[in-house]
Amino acid sequence: HELGHAFAMMRYGLQPEITLHFLGGLTSGPGMQRLGRLQRIFVSFAGPLAGFVLGGMVYGLTTYVPDVVPQGADAASAAIRFFITMMMYVNIVWGLVNLLPVLPFDGGHILEDALGPKRQRAALIVSMGVGGLITLWAIPNQAYFIAILFGLAAFQSYQRYRLLGTPQRPQAPPVPQPEIAVPPEIQVQ
Repeated sequence: HELGHAFAMMRYGLQPEITLHFLGGLTSGPGMQRLGRLQRIFVSFAGPLAGFVLGGMVYGLTTYVPDVVPQGADAASAAIRFFITMMMYVNIVWGLVNLLPVLPFDGGHILEDALGPKRQRAALIVSMGVGGLITLWAIPNQAYFIAILFGLAAFQSYQRYRLLGTPQRPQAPPVPQPEIAVPPEIQVQ
């Protein structure tokens, strides 16, 4: 996944840096801000796309070359089957989850770049809404990891939204006031 982002960044002449952490990773590097919106969308989509390609290759290999998958009942065969299943699941299912329009996931960055900087508030509102709905779905379904993950993402979007402050409405230019001539005998001295 992160290599997909990195290769896409290198395509545009950037020097990517990959940092792996508990919940995934981050591919960053100087110069992303100088890329156009469509280029940043491509970089964001390249991570899930790399996972889809890898998951598809594993699926194709196990489907069309079934001898690759051991059929024995021993622990080693079971471990290999589990590994193959997880390779497909992680790369395809989590790739789709990562494309949901929730920041800081790739789908949230794609939405943010698609809407542009003038609609940053709209991207954050969508992110809060989708993240909140997924959280509300996950709690009664006892998917607590999903609830925490998307609840935190929705809260982070809320914090970013608050940091933007209240949107400023364009002010109408002041209406010129006509000058009223006051006769000298009425003027107060």
